[in-house]
Amino acid sequence: MLRLILAACLVLALAGCISMPTQYRGATRAEQHTEIAYDDAYRIIAKQMTACYRVIGIWGNGYEIQADLDTTKRQGIVELYKIGLMGTAKDGDNITRKVTITATESGAYIIVDGHKDRYVFVNSSAITQWLGGSTACYSR
Repeated sequence: MLRLILAACLVLALAGCISMPTQYRGATRAEQHTEIAYDDAYRIIAKQMTACYRVIGIWGNGYEIQADLDTTKRQGIVELYKIGLMGTAKDGDNITRKVTITATESGAYIIVDGHKDRYVFVNSSAITQWLGGSTACYSR
């Protein structure tokens, strides 16, 4: 548990000192395409986001991951949101993110939505690496 909390703190700290390309400044959405099938991309992203960002602390406060795969729509959604004594906060929290993975003819189209440009950039960069086989929680 302590290891997860320390990993989450490291990820959040690194998000503050990573040099961000100008096209991401002020952006609350990042888009990318992969040749990996949508359901495989969904599984990779859901697994890594859970490993890297899910942190439950004292009295249940922290961040949770919710992942849903809809095979009829051929779409997966992975959400990171704040939880705590007062319930959940899917809107308005800077760290909250939603990743949508949609099937295309040649793989999957991935959209990362969030409230803060740095977190969207860090998550989008990490997703690119995760789909390439990395298990690192932050982009290099």
